[in-house]
Amino acid sequence: MTDPSPDAARMRAILVLVAAIAFAVAPVFSPSFSGFDPADFPNPTPPVPLQPAGWAFSIWGLIYLALVAWAVYGLARRAADPAWDAPRWPLFASLVLGAPWLAVANAAPLPAAVLILAMLGGAVAALARARGLTPLAAAPVGLLAG
Repeated sequence: MTDPSPDAARMRAILVLVAAIAFAVAPVFSPSFSGFDPADFPNPTPPVPLQPAGWAFSIWGLIYLALVAWAVYGLARRAADPAWDAPRWPLFASLVLGAPWLAVANAAPLPAAVLILAMLGGAVAALARARGLTPLAAAPVGLLAG
C-alpha cells in the first residue's frame, strides 16, 4: 500500500527519476553485451539463425528516453497524482534491478537470467498498476514491460 501523502508521492517520483537516469546511463559504464558464446554452454549448440540483428537493440534508446521523460513529467506535473503514483514502486524496483544488468550479464548468465526475470516482474506489476493512466502516459512503462 502506498502512502497517500503528497510528500511521500513526491519522494517516490524523485526516486523513480533517479532510477530511470541510472538505468539509462548504465550501458555507458558497462562493456557491450553481445550474448554468450554457445561453446561456453554445458551442451554447446550451433548458432541460432533467430538471433536479432544488432540494429534491433536500438529500441533501447527509445525505451531509456521514454522512461526518463515519463519520470521527469511525473515529478514535474504529476508528483501527487494517485494514478501516476500507483506504478512507481514496482517501476522503481525494475529500474534498480535493470541498471546493473549488462554488467551482470557479461559476468554470469544464471544471475543475469534471474535478474532479468525479477526486472520483468517489476515492469509487469508497474504496467498493471498503470491502469489509471492514459495509454500514451502508460506507454513508457509498457515498452519496458514488453
